[in-house]
Amino acid sequence: TVRAVDEAIATYDYSGYAVALYDFIYRDLCDWYLEAVKPTLKNDPAQQAVLAHSINTVLRLAHPAMPYITEALWVHVTDLPVAPISELGLGPSCKGGLLCTAGWPTAAVSLRDPAAEAEFERLRTFVTAVREVRSEHKVPFKRRITAHIPADLAAELAAGAGADALSWVHNLAGIGTVRADNVEAATAAARIRVLDRDIALSDLADAVDAGAESDRKAKRVSELVREIDIIKARLGNPGYVQRAPAKLVEESTSALKKLQDELDSLR
Repeated sequence: TVRAVDEAIATYDYSGYAVALYDFIYRDLCDWYLEAVKPTLKNDPAQQAVLAHSINTVLRLAHPAMPYITEALWVHVTDLPVAPISELGLGPSCKGGLLCTAGWPTAAVSLRDPAAEAEFERLRTFVTAVREVRSEHKVPFKRRITAHIPADLAAELAAGAGADALSWVHNLAGIGTVRADNVEAATAAARIRVLDRDIALSDLADAVDAGAESDRKAKRVSELVREIDIIKARLGNPGYVQRAPAKLVEESTSALKKLQDELDSLR
């Protein structure tokens, strides 16, 4: 985010600057990181340091666009008793403790961890899929559901993202129990395909209405067929394939595969 903001400001791309900040604050920091660490933050010094430094950095990055509110908030984060993060440069204020005279944040390239990002994306994909089912069935978030997932997927999630992975899944997706068992044997459950595996979610309510579930899936099948036909028509047009940027053609092909996989799973 620091790099994206630097590049946007350097080219006078103020929309890009605002979008980069919004996406990080709303999506990564609030919607995912804060929710993931809520149960453990109070007793985890590392998480406390990451959160404090993230907020400190955000205030510095946002200051040019929102000088007054960031200056008012600044005094509440500068003296938090957390360990420093050496790869994150947060120079002190030069005058009167004011944010407007504090150093612009710098982030070392070594902070990037593509492997960790990829593993968290797998967790995010899993959690998002579960959240969508909860939303479709209007399941209150406080209600803990049961996830029936293949044993190999459970092992992959735990091994790839560390010991905390499954606890994050429990907290972020509102799952009470994860069962590494036979998905087909799960009764009164909604079934979905995620990360190339079939999983089942039960305890969504006192009982899953089989008729309503069937109707929901039939509606989604119709939507998928329409979306697939549109993309196939686009890719089948020689003019589009020849003139469109390669990236757009690749994105359309990828989207087609994803939609087709979902359709196959529903059928």
